[in-house]
Amino acid sequence: MYSKSTERMHFSLSSRN
Repeated sequence: MYSKSTERMHFSLSSRN
């Protein structure tokens, strides 16, 4: 499990791609 912060980070990376 990861914190919400990590989720946001992954989301940001996905958005950038």
